[in-house]
Amino acid sequence: GCGQLDNMDGGLLCLKWRDHRSTFFRMLSSVRKKEVYCDATIACDGRFYPVHRLVLSTCSEYFERMFEVADKQHLMIVLADIQREDLETLLDYMYIGEVNVLQSDLSGFMKAAERLKIKGLAEPTDTITRKEGVDGKRSLPQKEDNWEVKRRKQNDEVPPYSKAEVKTCPRGSSPTKA
Repeated sequence: GCGQLDNMDGGLLCLKWRDHRSTFFRMLSSVRKKEVYCDATIACDGRFYPVHRLVLSTCSEYFERMFEVADKQHLMIVLADIQREDLETLLDYMYIGEVNVLQSDLSGFMKAAERLKIKGLAEPTDTITRKEGVDGKRSLPQKEDNWEVKRRKQNDEVPPYSKAEVKTCPRGSSPTKA
């Protein structure tokens, strides 16, 4: 941020856009709704979702790796193993940063988040596949590590590593589902 500066001698000046964050997210929401500047499309359950690679790669290790090797042309991504409702909610999560999910839908939603490696919801790949050893070297996970991953996926709660804040929605509000 900008600190106090003595600008009497022609020193460095800090110019700060006070509502940058809110303006940025409002505009991001607007370009998503208008479907402008989209450079990829996701196909899921017979529907097509125009998306922005920058947003998806920022929010998902899965998409980040895909886009690193993908051609620069408009990309069509087919997601056959994800439910349309879960994808729509995950897209809202990536673009907006929060969603309401019915508790009964949480298990499927979290499985989709794990599959797409959504940051803030899915455990980072390095945490699942590698553990830091005592000597500082990386090693493959131990048996109990694998058991923990399987046990977590069967649980209907947000995993402990998730950075998502979970709270009960006010009465009268509806879950974020299209």
